Amino acid sequence: MAAFDGGSGLVRLVRNHERGAGAPFSPAAAVYDPLAGGGTTTLLFDSHKGDLLSAAPSISGTIRNCAGGLTPWGTWLTCEETFDHTGPSGRPHGYIFEVPADGLGDPTPLRDMGRYSHEAVAVDPVTGYVYETEDAGNSSGFYRFVPSVPGDLAAGGRLFMLKVAGINQANLTGVIANGTTYDVEWKEIASPDNAAASGVASNFVWAQGRAQGAATFARLEGAW
Repeated sequence: MAAFDGGSGLVRLVRNHERGAGAPFSPAAAVYDPLAGGGTTTLLFDSHKGDLLSAAPSISGTIRNCAGGLTPWGTWLTCEETFDHTGPSGRPHGYIFEVPADGLGDPTPLRDMGRYSHEAVAVDPVTGYVYETEDAGNSSGFYRFVPSVPGDLAAGGRLFMLKVAGINQANLTGVIANGTTYDVEWKEIASPDNAAASGVASNFVWAQGRAQGAATFARLEGAW
């Protein structure tokens, strides 16, 4: 979840619901899959009085919204921690969706940001680059999304996977001492999305980067 300044002492909190199959709970305009029960709700607090003023659904029809991250332009990126070939209704899952702090989210997946088991994101406020973590066992990558238009993720962009410079297919799944640093390179993912209903390996994004020597991690979680 993330908190946003609503002005005049008000705070908006956009929070995930990590749920699987089920009934969508948001208005139809913010539903991605009619048989998926995950999504987000937005709460409005008066921080001066300590009162909850409202709570409303802001996107739904998604699956296992585990983490995400806030953006410098006042939105929450909610991430599906899943790779479902078809979804409960035949729709593919494993995407990132954008939710404004003060309204309904767009149920259109941000496909250029990749289809895989997402965890968290962190946005560089200077470049607009979005760094993404993957939670898929020992086949997890660390990614950088370079938007075509900084601040407009729906306009698309290019996805890259981290490679340790000078080390081909570095294995970073074990114990690494705190403070360890590496020089890195970024390998472009040619096909970040595949919406096919079947025949797609769940780690197809990771495998593209791995084939170029990118590093692998174990279940990456938060990012900031």
